[in-house]
Amino acid sequence: MPIEFTGWDKLSQRLDAVADRLGPKGMDRVVRAGAQVFQEAVEAAAPVLDHRTANSTALDPGALKAGIGTRLRHNAVGTAEARVGPVGKEVRHVARWVEYGHRLVKGGYSKVTAKGTRGPGVEIGEVRAHPFIRPAYESARGAAEEAMIAEVEKLTHGR
Repeated sequence: MPIEFTGWDKLSQRLDAVADRLGPKGMDRVVRAGAQVFQEAVEAAAPVLDHRTANSTALDPGALKAGIGTRLRHNAVGTAEARVGPVGKEVRHVARWVEYGHRLVKGGYSKVTAKGTRGPGVEIGEVRAHPFIRPAYESARGAAEEAMIAEVEKLTHGR
């Protein structure tokens, strides 16, 4: 679920002006500052399961919220990138179902194909989408930009 923001003109101008002075480690700190704001927003917005029913394959209560993390990496040109969101195969899988909704199937699996469905499971309903990742990113965008600008100021002016 990649999300890319553009139009951060104020931040872009400041970074262009001081990127050489900050160096790679400083730029990593700036990116982490913004990522931390996004991670906190996604964690706060993540739904928490009240309880698991018998034979449920759902994550444990609180596991989705606890499974939100940040990975910092460098792209092909060496620019730092932060990836904020569900960490781990199982949590990513469940987060997608929660974010976009899904069919509710009983009695095994049921895969939708071009010719209908395949598998022994029977669709008994639909679980509505509960978007939390994209709305959290959108609501935290300004705060993340401010955190990154504050980190640039701290690194360049020693504040």
